[in-house]
Amino acid sequence: MDIMETQEQNNISVVPRTEILCPGCGEKLQPVDLESCPRCPYCDYEFTSDAALEDFVLSPVIRRWLRNLQQNFPNC
Repeated sequence: MDIMETQEQNNISVVPRTEILCPGCGEKLQPVDLESCPRCPYCDYEFTSDAALEDFVLSPVIRRWLRNLQQNFPNC
């Protein structure tokens, strides 16, 4: 099962890769909004904790890590 299938099952709409739309209220959420608790801070919608949500929450950390890796080791 790929990420898009998982997101469709959970009714999570992806807006670029830095935001998702809450199915409960339609508010745009960023990874920081869901990193400590998988609930919408606006309407208290509970997201299903799964691999797609974990990937979304961790994506800024991974992008920063990759950017630092490329800067420090440009030949990799």
